[in-house]
Amino acid sequence: MKILLYITLLIVGFILLNFIGQKKRHSEKVIQDNGVVTIGTVVNRTSGIEDGCITTFGVHFDFYIDGKLIKAHQRLKGKMEYDRAIVGMKYKVKYLPNKPSINSIIFIDEPIISEYKNIPKERERILKTYKNAKVFLKKNAQPLDELKHLIEE
Repeated sequence: MKILLYITLLIVGFILLNFIGQKKRHSEKVIQDNGVVTIGTVVNRTSGIEDGCITTFGVHFDFYIDGKLIKAHQRLKGKMEYDRAIVGMKYKVKYLPNKPSINSIIFIDEPIISEYKNIPKERERILKTYKNAKVFLKKNAQPLDELKHLIEE
């Protein structure tokens, strides 16, 4: 009898996970199709290990709407995208006007090339804007020495 209960709960769990995944993909598609385009800055990169020893990667980013700072977070698709996310770099962002902090996507594959030279300035802004910036910049940001070839172009 207990085995039947466990199997039933397992099946319900898989159905719920599938439903949540489909809903997330749908909302991402809506943002990509109908989102307002702006420019955002990667503020922090994160990596961690979840249950089941799965490594996850993400970025915190911010952007402005009518002079108001919007802060958002996005899970990345993998290590390659994580490695391309440069703290202080500006990228294309799309958002929906209702709840932009939740309904936004940063496109790590679409950096604003002309902004490479402004990475040091953006990092200074991040230090002034975010309370723990000194810690997470030291821990998660690529050193400016490694980015010199991009900044000087």
